[in-house]
Amino acid sequence: MKLAKKQEGVTALGWLIILGLIAFFSLVTLKVFPLYYESLRVTAGMRAVAERPDIATLTTKEIENYLTRNLEVSDVKQFNERNIRNYLTITTIKDTKRRKMTMKYESRNDLFWNLAIVLKFDKTIDLPSN
Repeated sequence: MKLAKKQEGVTALGWLIILGLIAFFSLVTLKVFPLYYESLRVTAGMRAVAERPDIATLTTKEIENYLTRNLEVSDVKQFNERNIRNYLTITTIKDTKRRKMTMKYESRNDLFWNLAIVLKFDKTIDLPSN
């Protein structure tokens, strides 16, 4: 009586499944990374505005313009002078002269067919006062 050979290694179907999973996760990574990178650039722009020495004396419009310029330099194309007010709010904290800057937006990237990846960004930074 002959003993059956033991199967060793991965079959062709196994390799196809492994390569398919690697391709899928690579695609997701390539589609998600730009969204997170954009959010990092927006956060850096907001911090640059907050670190200005004259931030306490700037008006809301001047802060919007400065942030818009920072985002243009950082190659964030989603925001411009016309639409920044839809995403940026600057509010004064009650009983103090301190202000806070909040940026709220969504970024989308198509994954495939009618499936999209959405990143919701909601960041608040306190602006220093005199």
